[in-house]
Amino acid sequence: MHERGYSRGTTANRNRPVLLALSDEDVTDRLDAIGETYRRPEAPGVCVVDGFGCRVAVERGALQVTDGIGPHRRVRTFDKATHGLRRLVIVNAAGIVTLDAVRWCSTLGIGLLVLDGNGRAQLASVPRLTDDARLRRAQGVAPREPVGYDIAAALMRAKLLGQARNLVAHFGDEDTASDVLGLAGALDYPPPGDLPIGSEELARLSLDHARGLEATAAGLYFGAWSGRPETAPRFASKDRRRLPAQWQRYSGRRSVLASANGNRGAERPVNAMLNYLYSLVESEAILACHAVGLDPGLGVVHADTRARASMALDLIEPVRPEVDAYVLGLLASRTFRKADFVELSDGGCRIAAPLTHELAETLPYWAKAIAPWAETLAHMLGETIAGSYQPVTPLTGARSRSAAAIVKARKAVARQAATTATPPRQAPPRARSTRPVWSCPSCGGAVDN
Repeated sequence: MHERGYSRGTTANRNRPVLLALSDEDVTDRLDAIGETYRRPEAPGVCVVDGFGCRVAVERGALQVTDGIGPHRRVRTFDKATHGLRRLVIVNAAGIVTLDAVRWCSTLGIGLLVLDGNGRAQLASVPRLTDDARLRRAQGVAPREPVGYDIAAALMRAKLLGQARNLVAHFGDEDTASDVLGLAGALDYPPPGDLPIGSEELARLSLDHARGLEATAAGLYFGAWSGRPETAPRFASKDRRRLPAQWQRYSGRRSVLASANGNRGAERPVNAMLNYLYSLVESEAILACHAVGLDPGLGVVHADTRARASMALDLIEPVRPEVDAYVLGLLASRTFRKADFVELSDGGCRIAAPLTHELAETLPYWAKAIAPWAETLAHMLGETIAGSYQPVTPLTGARSRSAAAIVKARKAVARQAATTATPPRQAPPRARSTRPVWSCPSCGGAVDN
């Protein structure tokens, strides 16, 4: 069985991993999983598109999404006023998306994501809510300026604090958490500024200092994951005999399949889930960069390189511990099936549907977590711009809420002043008239009786 989307006979595809031949039990499990994928209810706010012959188009003013595999087909329709969508996610699918559908999503502020089989974004589209070239120019020179270290320290400090919380909350490992907190505290002390070198060289050394502390903390953090029962995925008993041995334990973040022993090309389910979710968060970070006026490729902590969204990778650093906590929660509460993962011909482990759909439906949560960091970095860079700069908060709406709170407080003060002020002096009561109440309608004389 060949992996979807890989053609035979070309040199480029000949070296790419494909799916291994499946046993009869594997085929039965996959068919059951496919049926479950297109029957399960979706989380609100996200529309996941998967399968063959998919079509996303506009019909009579409404967005119509058709997807599925074989007999398992579904058609979903979203009207403009009641769609409730935040993300349209196309997961390794084959089909078409019309220009009208792209325009429909853009007009209504719906992010369009096209993901490959590993969850990496091949296309990320969202309306640019902020467009200020001065901001991007400041972003380009930030690694050579003091603001670059301020950004790096803020991101790394939040990441290390989150990692320390996970160590205590999930493992009860206070000793390692204390070491990680110590490294977070060291971020407050960059290399001294009185070295006889230029400012650019000093900025580079400061960033290297932050990167070194983060790398040391990562070694301690994921070292504490290794060999623990909390990080070993629990599989259904009927599937255990058919599992590769390495799937049932966790031995570290590094992958033996990756170049330079990195963490790409996971060979274990836990790392496959971490990589997939990190890629989803990276996609949200790309969309957030466009929304606040930043360039996703111009990084500060991550150096600029070809075909990498370095600024998006910077933004996801403080959110990584939240992803880790989510995966640890899945490991603690879920019994996995062999059909949730697929072993590739090179030994790699890839997530399969419906688990891919379930993870993709967490995108709104990661968007909410990324939003304040994207705005914070944009404001830090904006403060270095010569001239007037007006910070905006298109993702969190913090400025609008702040302005509304000021107006509300002003009205409350006015109401309080009105209720506590000295009451106005009342006019003295009129003297009671001595004229009788009744008078004769003919002559006007008093009527005594």
